[in-house]
Amino acid sequence: MRIRTLFLLLFSFVLISACTPREESTQEDFESLKTAFIDDLWELNPGWALAVGNYDYADRLTINNDEHREKRNQFLTNYRSKLDAINAGNLPPLEQIDYRLIDNYLQSQVWNRDEFRLESWDPSRYNVAGSVSRILNGRYAPLEERLSSLFRMLELVPEYYAASADVLGTPTRPHTELAVEQNRGTIGMLDGALRDSLAVLGNSDSGDGDVGQEWIGTFNERIDRAIAAVEEYIGMLNENWLEPDDARFRDFRIGSDLYQQKFQFDNVSWYGAEEVYRQAVRRKEELHQEMMERSAELWEEYHPDREMPGDLTRVQMVLDEIARNRVHRDSLVQAIKEQIPELETFVMENELLTLDPDKPLVVRETPEYMRGFSIASISAPGPYDSGGDTYYNVSPIDHMSDEEAASFLREYNNYTLQILNIHEAIPGHYTQLVYANKSPSIIKSILRNTAMIEGWAVYTEQMMLEEGYGDFKPELWLMYAKWHLRVVTNTILDYRIHNEEYRYSREEALDLLMNRAFQERAEAEGKWRRATLSQVQLTSYFTGYTEIWNLREEWKEQKGDDYDLREFHETFLSYGSSPVKYIRELMLE
Repeated sequence: MRIRTLFLLLFSFVLISACTPREESTQEDFESLKTAFIDDLWELNPGWALAVGNYDYADRLTINNDEHREKRNQFLTNYRSKLDAINAGNLPPLEQIDYRLIDNYLQSQVWNRDEFRLESWDPSRYNVAGSVSRILNGRYAPLEERLSSLFRMLELVPEYYAASADVLGTPTRPHTELAVEQNRGTIGMLDGALRDSLAVLGNSDSGDGDVGQEWIGTFNERIDRAIAAVEEYIGMLNENWLEPDDARFRDFRIGSDLYQQKFQFDNVSWYGAEEVYRQAVRRKEELHQEMMERSAELWEEYHPDREMPGDLTRVQMVLDEIARNRVHRDSLVQAIKEQIPELETFVMENELLTLDPDKPLVVRETPEYMRGFSIASISAPGPYDSGGDTYYNVSPIDHMSDEEAASFLREYNNYTLQILNIHEAIPGHYTQLVYANKSPSIIKSILRNTAMIEGWAVYTEQMMLEEGYGDFKPELWLMYAKWHLRVVTNTILDYRIHNEEYRYSREEALDLLMNRAFQERAEAEGKWRRATLSQVQLTSYFTGYTEIWNLREEWKEQKGDDYDLREFHETFLSYGSSPVKYIRELMLE
């Protein structure tokens, strides 16, 4: 049976009961549109459906051929027409947000199809590992049923990669290298975890008998063919692009026009890209001043009997000493696991938010097919699977040399790890996504706004320290300033890489990150790589943080003596992962 958005419709019944006849009719039409939109969206994008916990199409893959593209075009045209027929002014405020989210999605998809054309130059977007992993690790059905879905899906894998190779035009080098790296991880998962799960089924009662063993044999043959298809795709990328000395890649820089447009589609901010960039430049100077003052406060403790420099060298020298307080390279994942309960206790004791004890957070090593983009991330269950585990992915550093590992751990020292855990886990991403999955609007969950999500995580770092986490220890505050400087320089770096008037080179980027943001070389080089693989995403942190911080100050002024921090947090999070621009309009009415 299809998973339906029954809770959305029930919530809407309450809204409709208070409407005028015209408003009621508009509301009913919009609810019908949303229900149809969501169902058609999942049929068109089965991998996305899996990501949000909808397993109705678990045995399918999106094969980027002519038939799929025609269906996509019909979908966009159909819902553009239907949405234009709705009078948004007759909708309740919360429903108006859903309207605007769908509108932005449709516009951005048309723009991507006609202008940006990511599918033609990013070979890393073609990878079956995410869908396979979600089914394999899901708890929505017994192992035999989940493997049956994968049995049918695997038959499509050769066609999936063949169509992906056909649609590629001229790729960028960074995306091609990432595609090869991550798809090698896909082979490891197919040949490892998937075969292991199949063996478990074969050794159980379900796998007994000639028919069961014959099916398992056919399954292994399909795994072989799927692996061969991935290997062929990797081979094509190597042979056509990475191995020839004369290969002419597309520039990974997207240029000013596309950048400005993508900024608005992705961030949905009341600020423009250039304004955010200029705010980031100002904030960098403010942070430098703060760090100069804190390093002067700590100078005698860490550099007694030495003359204190009058420039940023002072900051670097104090940071170097503080960074000696770090974990062993083999203890990184364990150290993160041990810190989560401390954050939970602080949030609850200080009444900053209400936490749900029934939503588990599982710290794990980042799966191989997800590595190569960031050191830590959250994989949260979608709105259809809100009871599932949330994974805190931490990339191990066992592949690093001793020198590389030492540099990495100086960057992620014991103070920085605390801020990282606030950002990724509590009360950052993990907490926000738990709240988002409780939103009565599934549209706000599936068309979620990255600037709001990342901005919230950045906001919580400063908020936690201001509320006394870490006992106002100056070392933690100095490391926080360095960490926050990363958010600021992310925006500067991204903007100056992709806009023609600046066009940062790799050397200029590393100079900014290492000499002006005090980052270790390994971290700076990783950020440069990330900036070549994404566009605008690195600006979402500072954009969302700035919007949320300004909203809190406006809310605080409006509330006066009735201001309560937990009320602000829970009210803000109650709107789901909506753009801060829209949340602000409702909270300040």
